[in-house]
Amino acid sequence: MGISTGTPGQIYLDLKQASENLLGLSFSNPIPLTLGLLNLKWKVQTERGIFVVKQFSKERYESFGLKQVAFEQEFALREQLRQYEHGTPCPRLLTNNHNVIHVSENGERFVVIEFMSGDNLLPGTFTKSQMYSLGKVTAHMHNVFNDGTHGKETITKFVPPSIKQRLEKWKQISAQSIGNEKALHLISKQIAATEHFYSTG
Repeated sequence: MGISTGTPGQIYLDLKQASENLLGLSFSNPIPLTLGLLNLKWKVQTERGIFVVKQFSKERYESFGLKQVAFEQEFALREQLRQYEHGTPCPRLLTNNHNVIHVSENGERFVVIEFMSGDNLLPGTFTKSQMYSLGKVTAHMHNVFNDGTHGKETITKFVPPSIKQRLEKWKQISAQSIGNEKALHLISKQIAATEHFYSTG
């Protein structure tokens, strides 16, 4: 797959041209997004709303085997599109001839995703209603993913521990953390939360 060439600005222009050709979408007012490792991203205005264009860095995934990474990215993004179509609140991906990942003339792999605004919440700041909503959405995602579309594994890859096992584990960690008041405070909160779910489950 080679290595990305050009400056971020040149790569953006390459993706802009490809998006016009493949998706009939004209970009303007690009704003670089800096979170994430090596993948270049821009928030852009279009005649169909605000989108994010994301380039997949070849350098980032080179040591993992680019073909395998490309396969896994394709699977994940197709599932995201399927989740969107089944009502999961996630960004919509734009497709061309059923492709979710597009390739520019210079060989850059990229996606165009609907922009969704939101806030990053710090740990411990979620309200009860937000946690309840998160749980409902997570359950919905699992139900969609496990609807048989992807087949079924014959061997369970992960069996979550029981709540009793979780409590025992946290109490062991608590005993090992004596003297570390900050850790003990956090562990006690985790134990209290686990016991709450155990009593209401």
